[in-house]
Amino acid sequence: MALVVFVTVANLVVVQYGQGAVRSSLEEGVRAGSRVGAGEEDCLVAAQESLRSLLGGSMGTSVVLSCALGNGLIVATAEGSLPGWLPGIADFVVDAEALAVKETA
Repeated sequence: MALVVFVTVANLVVVQYGQGAVRSSLEEGVRAGSRVGAGEEDCLVAAQESLRSLLGGSMGTSVVLSCALGNGLIVATAEGSLPGWLPGIADFVVDAEALAVKETA
């Protein structure tokens, strides 16, 4: 029983790290996409590279990133889930957004 509790607590800690990695990746994406001459593709590439470096392996495979430009803002979003480690633990939902003002020349 103690092992189940330990694994559950460890899973919660890892999920917190995963959610932080997703938020950091979105922020990296909007920083890249907000520069003069950059756009949605730059945002998405930067966010994906950041997520891959912070959350490699199978943990982040179900997290989908997207970037959009509108109303002078660049917006990056992430939707998906992070897996629970035990059969009775549901997957943890990831739904995050970051935005930045698009720079003008």
